[in-house]
Amino acid sequence: RIRDAPPGCGAPRCAIVSLDASSLGIESARLSEALGRRRIGVSVSPPTHSFDTRLWRRPPTVRLSPHYFNTPEEVDAVADAVASALVELRCAHS
Repeated sequence: RIRDAPPGCGAPRCAIVSLDASSLGIESARLSEALGRRRIGVSVSPPTHSFDTRLWRRPPTVRLSPHYFNTPEEVDAVADAVASALVELRCAHS
């Protein structure tokens, strides 16, 4: 599910994408490793990356930082790689 920043959190566009696949039973560290094997650099942010302490109960998230110079094709390739990694990890989890 892709969504914009919540109202009041600045512009609806940003260059940071956070992914949480815990609802699929996939930990962020495992997703990060799977993307690394595909040569996609990501980081894992702890739940405390938010200033809102109510959100600290959330799981860690995988963070992508697309850049101004990334082409639409590169963004599509990363989206495809994320989907592929999620399928791979979900099948391994079953």
